[in-house]
Amino acid sequence: MEEALQTANDRITTLGNLVSQLEGDFSTEVGNLRKALEDAQKAAQAELNTVKEALEKEAADAKKKAEEAEAAAKKAQQELEAAQKQAAAQKAELDRLAAQAEELRKAAEDARKYAQEAQLRAEASMEQTKFAAGSPSLKSAKSTKKGKVKVTWKKVKDADGYKIVYSQNWDFRNSKSVKVSAKAASKTIGKLKSGKKYFFRIRAYQKVDGKEIYSRTSARKQAKVK
Repeated sequence: MEEALQTANDRITTLGNLVSQLEGDFSTEVGNLRKALEDAQKAAQAELNTVKEALEKEAADAKKKAEEAEAAAKKAQQELEAAQKQAAAQKAELDRLAAQAEELRKAAEDARKYAQEAQLRAEASMEQTKFAAGSPSLKSAKSTKKGKVKVTWKKVKDADGYKIVYSQNWDFRNSKSVKVSAKAASKTIGKLKSGKKYFFRIRAYQKVDGKEIYSRTSARKQAKVK
């Protein structure tokens, strides 16, 4: 009995030692696991801090670039508005110059017409004649056939002939002329451009000492060529 009890006590002691050993081994393992977990947490926090710093830096750079882009856009808008104002001012100046040029052109045209009329009046006053009835007057200028216009006038006394002047221009620039005898009271002028408007006038002339002395010029007549 005692031997069996002793054997049992020995087994209990052995089991106790085994349990103590297991508890020690388990405690060590738990400590190791706890340390590993703490190390993992520290590593994760360090990585998180690194990522956070990188994101904060990236966000700051993006904000700076956005501010720079906004400033550049504002500057570009200001330059565009300034360019638009300058263009508007230049257009207004061009319009003013164009209007002024048109006024000068009209004034020059009026002056040219006035000079033309003044020259005709001067020529008429200088070319005194013996025509008792004065200058001839055109009765009509009508296109009777294609490319032709018939001009009729009232004859004057003591004329030695007549000179008909015609042109496509009101002021008789680039004009042509044709002479007719004193007996004639009409003349058909050919080789005119169809569809065009022509102006006509006539003067009588006398031959004095070998020179042709002209009367005053008649009023102009116009006709559109068939």
